This record gives sequence, C-alpha cells and structure tokens, in this order.
Amino acid sequence: MKIAKIFITKLSIMMPEWECDFIAYKALKKQLKLSDCGDEGFEQLLKNELVRMNEFFLRKEQEYKIKFKVTN
Repeated sequence: MKIAKIFITKLSIMMPEWECDFIAYKALKKQLKLSDCGDEGFEQLLKNELVRMNEFFLRKEQEYKIKFKVTN
C-alpha cells in the first residue's frame, strides 16, 4: 500500500484537479476487510470505482482530442 500512498501524494501535488477522480483505495480496503465471501459490498464498490475511472479517462481523452485536434 505504500506505493499507492506515494503515487497519490505525488499526483495530488502535480495535478490537484484530478484528486477527486482518484480511486478510493482506503474505502476499498476497508470494505474488503469487512466483507465475507458472499458479500457484494466490495464488489459493488469496486464496480463503481471502475466506472468512475473509465468515465474519467473518457473525459480526459475527449479533452485531449479537442486540445490537439485529433480525429478518429
């Protein structure tokens, strides 16, 4: 987990506007510790985080396409 803390710290300094789009490692870790084998809480939280990250990357991709006028 140290690498995630270092990464998040460095990224929050370099790109603070992205901070709200970071993966919620702490929440995922906490939910994983609380969950049983059949518990869907962690799985749902992970799916939500993946959807959120995918939306972030799609949004950034679109911004860069516009910025650099790249077409498909």
